Amino acid sequence: MPKIRKPPPYFMKHLVDRFREGRISVGDFDALQDWLNLNPEVPTGKWYKQFPKFTLAGEGAVPKTFLTWHDSPRYGGSMTPIRPRFAVNTQAGYHGVIKLDGG
Repeated sequence: MPKIRKPPPYFMKHLVDRFREGRISVGDFDALQDWLNLNPEVPTGKWYKQFPKFTLAGEGAVPKTFLTWHDSPRYGGSMTPIRPRFAVNTQAGYHGVIKLDGG
């Protein structure tokens, strides 16, 4: 499976626009950055990854778009969910990674 690539400029502009509109928060940016820093593997086809306030959708190594609850699904087709392999524990000031599965 390919490793996710850095989001393209149009994606980041879209993300910043949604932040300015109040649809996502700094915490949402942090959650995305934490996940990207794990250099996750993604399916070769269409996939999605759910975060607390938005869903990231991509195809292969490239993130394509993200949806907030304000958006209607436009990505279409069958997509594979990205199951969490790690969780970032930020409770009580601890910033570690907890492995959730055996893989």
